[in-house]
Amino acid sequence: LWQSGHAVNESTACPDCHSRLWTRREGAPTLNLRAGTLDETADIRPAAQFWTSSAQAWAVLPEAEVLTYPEQAADPAALRAAWRRLRAGQ
Repeated sequence: LWQSGHAVNESTACPDCHSRLWTRREGAPTLNLRAGTLDETADIRPAAQFWTSSAQAWAVLPEAEVLTYPEQAADPAALRAAWRRLRAGQ
């Protein structure tokens, strides 16, 4: 657990390499999982990409493929809808 501003955040790290595996913000209904920590990623598809304004050009997906945010998403409603469509297989 750690505090960032006024929120308390929770995360778990790998005991061997100390990489964060997941993070949850206080009161958030979701968990932020680091996809790069998974052994099987063939079926994982992103719903969105964030902070593209500071990303390397080779790391940014075409905007037609996923929701794209130059920074953090101000309104998570579109993100939740995209995630639900992916989860439903649409």
